[in-house]
Amino acid sequence: ILLLNRDMKVVVTGASGLLGRAVYSMLCERGLEVTGVGFRRAQPPLLKCDLTDSSQIKQLFKSIQPDVVVHCAAERRPDEVDKNFDSAQLVNVGATENIVESCAAGKSHLIHLSTDYVFDGTSPPYGPTAIPNPVNKYGVLKLESEKKVQSGGLTDWTIIRVPVLFGKTSDLSESAVTVIFKQLLDSRTGEVVKINDLERRYPTYCEDVAEFIVGLLAVLESGEKDRVCGVLHFTGSTCLTKFGMARLMVDLTGIDAKFSADSGAKSSVSRPFDCHLSTTMLSERNLDHKTTPLENALKTVLSPFLA
Repeated sequence: ILLLNRDMKVVVTGASGLLGRAVYSMLCERGLEVTGVGFRRAQPPLLKCDLTDSSQIKQLFKSIQPDVVVHCAAERRPDEVDKNFDSAQLVNVGATENIVESCAAGKSHLIHLSTDYVFDGTSPPYGPTAIPNPVNKYGVLKLESEKKVQSGGLTDWTIIRVPVLFGKTSDLSESAVTVIFKQLLDSRTGEVVKINDLERRYPTYCEDVAEFIVGLLAVLESGEKDRVCGVLHFTGSTCLTKFGMARLMVDLTGIDAKFSADSGAKSSVSRPFDCHLSTTMLSERNLDHKTTPLENALKTVLSPFLA
């Protein structure tokens, strides 16, 4: 286990969300001085803060003076971004701009979470320097937020692009991976559910991303910030369509679900075909990026719903 300086002050935004919860609790376990920030779902000990309001962020930074900010808060649902573009822009771009401004003023290191959806999915694998070309509005906004980080006058910044995430949850709908299991459970007493068998995905476990971020903080603290700064890619290693994920879930849980493969792309929002992220640079920089086998992670996350 990496030894971290207990004096390092960290703010985690989106700490009531899927990834933010994992990052927040892991940093707390390691004994750091962590402040978790949420909004709609924030319950103590998390602080409630509207990140789209720059005065609230300035106040937060003034009272905490963080060394590092891990910015997980975002509207991550492409369909939601399409439906409510203006509010998604405020959350994904406006809030990022506010955080960048406060990080620049306080000389905090910003770790900003982004997505594989900045790419069009036509020529994988994608390294950190590959040219982004998003095919939907969610990807456009996340790319815009990356640009705010890169051009915001920060001394030190890290952007971590990740693919579709899943993790421990009380609500299967919280992730585009676990919602498949919800559909499978419902199919036992309902209609046959058709599941997309087209786009390739790399489901990534939130605990692994959190572990990776803890590792980055340890490297930062050792004074080797060059290894951490810039754009980094982190990904799960198993490639599956959503139908492939459904088959794996049925194999792991033994539930009697009724489902079939759907190869027609009928989604209201276009999605990239294969955005496999290359992690070669992590190996080159000697950054630990191990991942939990997908079967093990899914068992952990799905087992509470089998009771």
